[in-house]
Order: sequence, then C-alpha cells, then structure tokens
Amino acid sequence: TCGHILVCGEPGSGKTSFVEALLYSLVKKTTPEQFQFYIMDYSSRLLKVFRNLPHCGAVLEEDDAEQSTELFRLINGIIQERKKLFSTLEVSSYSDAVKRQPLPFILVVIDNVAGFLQTKAGQKQYDQLQYDLKNSVNYGVSYLFTIGHVNEINMRTRQELKARIALRLKDKYDYTDILGVKCTCLPPEKPGRGLFSHRGEALEIAAGKICTGAGSGGADPEVKRGSK
Repeated sequence: TCGHILVCGEPGSGKTSFVEALLYSLVKKTTPEQFQFYIMDYSSRLLKVFRNLPHCGAVLEEDDAEQSTELFRLINGIIQERKKLFSTLEVSSYSDAVKRQPLPFILVVIDNVAGFLQTKAGQKQYDQLQYDLKNSVNYGVSYLFTIGHVNEINMRTRQELKARIALRLKDKYDYTDILGVKCTCLPPEKPGRGLFSHRGEALEIAAGKICTGAGSGGADPEVKRGSK
C-alpha cells in the first residue's frame, strides 16, 4: 500500500478519470480476496459503473446519506477487527499480517471531498474520518480524496495524505502547495495530465483514457519526468 492519496485538480482536469484508471488497473492485477474498494461519489456520478465488479463493496452518492454513515461504521469495524487480529498474530503492520493470513487491501474513494463535507452526513462523520486517516493505513485501509483546490481540506487532513497528485491547476504556485516540493515545470494542459512528488522531485503523470463499461480494461497511469 502507498498510504492515503490526494488528487487535486480544477474542474475538467481529469480527477474522476484518474480514479477510474487507477481502480481498473488495481482490479486487473488483483482478486477480490486481495483488493476491495468502496466509493463515495459526490462528483460526476460516473463511478457507479464499478458497482457490479466483485472487488466493489459499495458505490454511494449524495442521496445515500444513511448508507454513508453505515460505511464509516463498517470501515471502523474492519480496523478494530484487524487490531485484534494483529495482536493475536503478534504482528504490528499490514505487510507483516498478510504474510501470515490473507487480508484484502481496502481503498475508500471520496470523489469531491468538499461536496461530501457540505452534507449533514459529511459533517457528522468528520471526526470519524480524521480518526480513520490517522489510524487506518497500518491496518491495510487507505483513503483516496479528490479536491478542486488545496483550500478545500484543512492542513490537519492534508498532512495525513502522503501520496499527492496535482492535475491541472489555475495557479502555478498551487502545484508546490499540493505536492510540498518545488515545481520547476508544469504539466501539459490536458485532462489526466499532472505532477506528483517522488523523493523530493516533481514527476509528470498521465492517466490514459479508459473505457466506461463495467469490466472493461483501463490504461495504467503512466509516469515520466516533467519537461521544463
């Protein structure tokens, strides 16, 4: 696992397409016993295409407020169960636990976090979300957030999202704010193109155009060095 993921980009920059490409890539390479995901789609409502995949636990939208509360309760329950299991196995991390017993890596996607936090359910679950961000990675549970601007989440939340991807942004200085490294180059102004930080350097990433039919394959995100 790579920890929690933050994807930031202005409208039309390809955030949802990036999520689609990433999920299809993971689904192609794993079984449901190895990888499972849950989606909260507060953006385009295009992610419901994943509902029928065996890896998918749920795809929730804005109208599913009650179910979103249940989802956080489920995720917290999984974390608590794994805490007990790790104690029994006498291990301290997910990577050590899966060597002893099969456990799926779990990814929770919240597409348009600002939209989620504006709902009553989002406001109610905020403290639980902060707890999960701080404690879940060690137990094989990661979150992926998409936002339109760096100011849509507070610094406390941003600090827990170690893997960061900046798609097209209005201000060139926003890339540095998101990635936490000095960006000497900008990505092409095309959907799905952006930068991410790796060992103190900003690298370019491109998510290929994917199919939207359930079960269809998607292109793996491509990584290369950005051009000045």
